[in-house]
Amino acid sequence: MKIGWKRAAGLVLAVIVCAALAVFIFFATGAAQRIMRRAVIHAIADRTGARVEIERFQFSPWKLRAEIDGLTLHGLEPADAQPLFHADRIVVDIRILSFIHHKISLQELLIDRPELAISIDKQGHSNLPPRKPRSKGKPWQE
Repeated sequence: MKIGWKRAAGLVLAVIVCAALAVFIFFATGAAQRIMRRAVIHAIADRTGARVEIERFQFSPWKLRAEIDGLTLHGLEPADAQPLFHADRIVVDIRILSFIHHKISLQELLIDRPELAISIDKQGHSNLPPRKPRSKGKPWQE
């Protein structure tokens, strides 16, 4: 059975339109924001060993900009103590250098009112979370 080129082109166009619509709905409904927020929290917690809280997360795929409001990292401090780290707002702008090689560049990093509270008691214990061993051969940026 032969399919005419006009029918095949129409089918390809319909698939492209449906894919574009699905991507638009994915971002418009906020599903992408929720998934990315969880991924950011998990990545920060995994790399620092701290418990992470984010009040608000917003990512703009068109501007390649992430905005985080109320980022708090909790180390080993007691519940009534000041957290290990807190920033009122963090803005990260990136630029894609290569899709093929997965290279990006940090365009701009803004941190509003960062607060770092490291405490060490008389026995030498601090509120810093324990260091996790890194995979061998990978740079710290990864």
